[in-house]
Amino acid sequence: MLLTPYMKVRYHLKENRAAAEKPENAKELFNLRHASLRNAIERVFGVVKNRFKIWDSPRKGYSMKTQVKLVYALTALHNFMNWKGDDPVAIAEQIEKDERARDGINELKRDEEEVYIINSAEEVNARQDVIAEMMWQSYLEHRRFVDNSA
Repeated sequence: MLLTPYMKVRYHLKENRAAAEKPENAKELFNLRHASLRNAIERVFGVVKNRFKIWDSPRKGYSMKTQVKLVYALTALHNFMNWKGDDPVAIAEQIEKDERARDGINELKRDEEEVYIINSAEEVNARQDVIAEMMWQSYLEHRRFVDNSA
């Protein structure tokens, strides 16, 4: 499910933070956190793109499913390389050990089509509203705690 920011609601609230303005409602808070998460994801893509040159050019002939798998695989490989170091021999040895360990394990196979469930706009909007309201209630509780602690 793709959650987009609320339309016609302030999105970039960082400028307001400098002016000590806080989100005024659940939708503004949702958009603020959406913007923060989007920035973090863009930074991650930048780091991984710099390491793996496959992302330098358009995804020639790759289906959307393959592109999604590439994101998962290259991000996992990036994390693994950070954990084990960039030594290709050590990485290959660890991959071989992992493959041998997996040989004895029965893995659950997940139907690829499950990942691509299309939701109606109404379902997506309702889910977005629920998330925004939960964030807002948590935010209000936090604000009350901070105000009472001061």
